[in-house]
Amino acid sequence: MRQDIAKLKSEKNLYGLINALNDADERNRAQAAEVLGELKDEVAADYLIQALNDDAWPVRRNAAWALGEIGSKRAIPYLIATFSKAHAGVDAYCAEALVKIGHAAVKPLMRALDSHDLNVQYWSIEALGEIGDAQALESLIALLSHKDVIIRYSAVKALGEIGDHTALEPLTRALADPSDMVKQLAEKSIRKVLSPARPQNVELRQVVKLIAVVKQEDGTTKQIEIDMR
Repeated sequence: MRQDIAKLKSEKNLYGLINALNDADERNRAQAAEVLGELKDEVAADYLIQALNDDAWPVRRNAAWALGEIGSKRAIPYLIATFSKAHAGVDAYCAEALVKIGHAAVKPLMRALDSHDLNVQYWSIEALGEIGDAQALESLIALLSHKDVIIRYSAVKALGEIGDHTALEPLTRALADPSDMVKQLAEKSIRKVLSPARPQNVELRQVVKLIAVVKQEDGTTKQIEIDMR
């Protein structure tokens, strides 16, 4: 039967491969999903969306990957919904697929940030950071005060990846975060935002050291030096 999948691939037999998603052998289902991704035909999207709920993890993984390769906008809500399914185990693959789909996924991902499910929030932040669309800035900045340290850390990381100078002031405030790992990442994200490689509205090419004044939990302030070299 595995040889049949190879034949279907060589023939670019779209409907034969779609039918193979129901094969009794999970290896064949997984291979069929992978080949459908390689073919990049939107016709397969609905069937691959169904495969996100397959009993076998390799099939779910390959289905997520394939939907990203196809760039299926129809798949966006289903890929995001997978973040809330503990059994799925394909969060990173779904996030990667959403990144490949790109701009069309931004607003649905922003809405997903309102979820009470930390896993949904985390992977939505990850995807938004990699997509790099500045329209997500306000939503990500709001998460810098989230009670969960991992969410705050992820938001700081995403803001650095987007690299818009609008995030400078919020990232500076994050230098006073209770978590050392968040503070350290805030410094790195500030460096990314101020990187000369990024086009900005202000001239920052001569910045060697940034002096940030941050307010601490006890109400006092202190200066933090960030070496930009």
